[in-house]
Amino acid sequence: MAPSAAEELLSLIAGVRRFSRHGYVAPNKPLTLLWALARLEEGESRLYPYAAAEPELQPLLDAYARYRTSPVHAYWALRHDGFWEVQWTDELVLRQQSREPPRTWMREHASAGFRPEAFDLLASDPELRRAATLLLREQLQGGLPVRIPIPAGAGARETTSRLKRDAAFRVGVMAQFEDRCGVCGWQVRAAGAPVGLTAAHVRSLQEGGPDEAGNGFVLCWLHHSLFDAGLFSYDEQRRLIVSGSWREEERGSMPSLRDFAGTSVPEPADALWRVRDEHLAWHRGNVFVA
Repeated sequence: MAPSAAEELLSLIAGVRRFSRHGYVAPNKPLTLLWALARLEEGESRLYPYAAAEPELQPLLDAYARYRTSPVHAYWALRHDGFWEVQWTDELVLRQQSREPPRTWMREHASAGFRPEAFDLLASDPELRRAATLLLREQLQGGLPVRIPIPAGAGARETTSRLKRDAAFRVGVMAQFEDRCGVCGWQVRAAGAPVGLTAAHVRSLQEGGPDEAGNGFVLCWLHHSLFDAGLFSYDEQRRLIVSGSWREEERGSMPSLRDFAGTSVPEPADALWRVRDEHLAWHRGNVFVA
């Protein structure tokens, strides 16, 4: 039996070509397509000017891409994947030694979106939209160091809203705590972006923790994992305490958590972002393995 048009579209979305390097898979295309699906669910027009899309997409890329990147890359390159088109109003100009136009040209002349047949299919079939959203979320999460908790049945609008809130939280936390792990001090950048660092929620989103100032600080991937596993927390004096479950013989060559016992919760540049005692108490009482 020949595949249906909907199945063919899902196959094309599943097969989008994505930039990868040393195991890292860029989130540009899944983010752009989730954003475009959210616009479709909101009843907006098929084609959307790049000038209007750029300020909506750039914060997402700043939060989730390992390297500094521009929305123009996916906005332009998706046209090679079989279901996306770009239209322009002036003579095409490409950057030297590049296959894409400069951002200034894109802002002035380019609009993009799903091709008409793909747009009509997605607009008329809620189940297809849900399937495409789930597929894109899986693609996106596969390239991120930390999974973003999104309700299983969330559509593209809810997914994009969740991503936007998480992005604003991550950007704020990273800026306030100077891109430095609050436990070990890890601070490495590549291509202008922090590497191996995350904005850690103290009270988890799954347990009603907010995406807002006072509920997060910066941790390296290792200490974020140990924090979420309850192997360390902070006492009433905001000093690091180590779980009795911590085993020295299992740590390999990494520094012992006990080397950091008694150190204080890091302080942000702005007191508004200071980790709140109630969130630390929640972690101590609900996650910490005493």
